Amino acid sequence: MSAASPSAPVSRQRRSRVALVWRWSGPVLGVIALLVAFTLAQRVDRLESGALRRLDAGDKRVAELEAALKVSQDLLRDLQQRQVLIDSRMADAQSLYSQVEKLYRGLIQESADAVLAEAEAVISLATQQLWLGTDPRAAVMALQELDSRLLRQKDPTLAPLRKALLGDIERLKAHPVADITGMATRIDRLITEVEQLPLTSTVQPRARAAESGVPGRPGGFEEGLASTGIASLREELQKLIRVRRVNEPDSVLLAPDQAYFLRENMRLILLNARLGMLARNELQFHTDLDRASYWLTRYYEADHRLVDSALSQLKQLRSARLGLDPPLPGESLRAVRAIRSSRESRS
Repeated sequence: MSAASPSAPVSRQRRSRVALVWRWSGPVLGVIALLVAFTLAQRVDRLESGALRRLDAGDKRVAELEAALKVSQDLLRDLQQRQVLIDSRMADAQSLYSQVEKLYRGLIQESADAVLAEAEAVISLATQQLWLGTDPRAAVMALQELDSRLLRQKDPTLAPLRKALLGDIERLKAHPVADITGMATRIDRLITEVEQLPLTSTVQPRARAAESGVPGRPGGFEEGLASTGIASLREELQKLIRVRRVNEPDSVLLAPDQAYFLRENMRLILLNARLGMLARNELQFHTDLDRASYWLTRYYEADHRLVDSALSQLKQLRSARLGLDPPLPGESLRAVRAIRSSRESRS
């Protein structure tokens, strides 16, 4: 009993110290939590004010995009009117071609005068088609068929016409041809792929490997607290705050409705480029392609595979030439008219 009596006060003192520690740990932790909450509230206020400023900038950008959309729509209407005019001229050319073909089938006698009349009509039709920007290969085929008919006549007086005709055919064959159909198909494909191109503002951040599937380490009271409350708070803050490096700060501030207007404007730009190409307006075609490339590099994720492919296709289309004015068969037309005039004067 005498040996155990000194240890009893010591044990009571230890228990009182532990109780004192536990009694003060709650208020201390509460004060710490209040400080953390106050700090977070200040940071949230700063983030909200920054977000409001960015939203104001985004609204201004939407207004600019709407103005650009209106200008593009006006330009689209103008190009559509030009396209209607071109279509009407093409219809006239097709009508003339049908009349020539009907005349060809209705001919019973292949006299020299009839062949010359047909030759003048075919050459005039080929000239009109080339002037309208039709594929020169169709004109070459028509002129070659005409040369075959002239060859079957075996008329020496038609030799100057055949010589001029062969010269025009060779010049047309040597002239480069713009693949309008293929280019239009590529632009149509780009228009349909606009929806799939990722915007800079919608690209999701890459998950960190260190944060995926890492089990908590066993430890004492501090490690357990960090693995529950503080760790979850840290994860929530990382979800709210994302740090990225961008060359164009405005491109990451687009709201969903702004992204919709951006994609629609991109489609309009590509459609304007297509109409400019069909109208053989090389300046408008190149201007719209340059605008589309600029928007892709400014507002879209340039490192993405689809965006890189679209930029490459726009660059290839930009290098193509539309103003490939083919030579007209003027020598053949002058030759056939000279021969017909000579025959009429003799008769």
